[in-house]
Order: sequence, then C-alpha cells, then structure tokens
Amino acid sequence: MIIERKNILLTQTKNSFMDTFNRLEYNSAKGLFFFVLFAVLMVKSCTAQAQQPLYKGIATNFGIRSFTLTSDIPELNNLRVVQEGGNAGFIIGNDIIQARIHGLGYYYSSAKTSRTVNTIEIEGLGNFYPISAIDRNYVGKLNPYIMGGVSQGFLKFHGNYLNNENTPVNYSSGSEPLLGKMSATVATVGMGLEYRLHFFGTFVHLFTEARFGKPVMMRGDDVFSNTAISDRSSVSVGVSFGGIR
Repeated sequence: MIIERKNILLTQTKNSFMDTFNRLEYNSAKGLFFFVLFAVLMVKSCTAQAQQPLYKGIATNFGIRSFTLTSDIPELNNLRVVQEGGNAGFIIGNDIIQARIHGLGYYYSSAKTSRTVNTIEIEGLGNFYPISAIDRNYVGKLNPYIMGGVSQGFLKFHGNYLNNENTPVNYSSGSEPLLGKMSATVATVGMGLEYRLHFFGTFVHLFTEARFGKPVMMRGDDVFSNTAISDRSSVSVGVSFGGIR
C-alpha cells in the first residue's frame, strides 16, 4: 500500500513538472512570436517613411554551430557540441533594415561530437545595413550588415549513457533512444556580408554570416534540469529570394 502511494506521488510530481516545462516552452515561443511581430511592423514603418523598396521572400541558410554543455551528468559535463544543419523562413525589409523569421530549423550532432544532441529551432532576426543607412543611393552589390535577434531551441538528448550498468544495450536498433529534452532561449548578435542581384522586379541575395549567442533562459526535464549551454557560435551561408515592391 505504501509503495503504491509512493508511485502515485512520483507520477503526480513528474506530471506536474512536465506541465510546468510545457508552459515554459509555450511562453518562450509566444515571446518570440511577439518579437517577430514587432520587427515586421518596424520594418514596414521604416519602409513607408523612407520610401524604400520593399523586399518580400524566402530565406534559407546552412552552417555549423558549436556550444559547450555543463551538467551534473559526467558524460555531458564540459562537452563541446558541434552541430550541422540549417533553417528556412521568410524575409521582409528594405535596403536599410530587414527582418528574417525562421520557422523551421534543425541541427544535428556532427561526427566530431561524442554524444548525440539534436536541436529543433525557431528564431527571429533583424539585419541592419549601415552603408545603405548612410548613403541612401548606394547600389553596390556587396553590402555588409550587423544583426541581432532571439532563437528558441528545443534540444533532444539521445544515447545509452544513463542506463544502469546491468541494463543491456540494444545495438541492433537503428537509432539511439531519447533520454530527455531541454529548451533554450538564446539572444544572438553577429555580422554578415551580402551579395545582391536584382532583375525584373525580383531579387536574389547570397550571404554569409557569423553569429554569437548568449542563453537567457534554459529549462531541462527530469535528469537534464541541471544541464546548460554556453559559448554558442555559428558560421553559415545562405540565400534569400523573392519579389521587390
């Protein structure tokens, strides 16, 4: 009877923790949505006031990112994670400021990382082009920019390192079992260089950029509650294309 009560209590505690974790994920995503909405409204306002051409289209990029894990799990503590992947979304803006909304991002652990840590991500970014801001008539193809924004990542940890020593490992399975999840809200800053091509009312912008991220909120479930990320950096290349109004 006592054991049954303990099991019920543990189940209720776990369910309560998961409800709290899901609410945090929802609130983080909601905050990111309002940030993106503010950025889009700001871009439209600046475009209307400056009478700049308005770019609307799709943006996608691919690259490599890295970060350090600290954890009370020995296999993860001080682990340098290298991930490969990319994201896709929408772009809106003018020659001075642009907003990028990436609603679909996925990064997976590279072969250089000893543990499997995959990330699903959404993010909102803003690009500022100082040369175009100083010289409104600038028509050069190369245009450097500085950027900032916020991303909401959902990390998934896979492996067998949390198993009991006496628990057999099923090596015949094609994938490692999911051990747990954590969410991370990261503020990012960086710089990039864009190469612009315009023709017949359309645009194609090729870009490369480097970014650095600072986590502002992290939450992990179950055994990953004391796991955190730091020192995030990334390098990527991408393309945006669409129409000019």
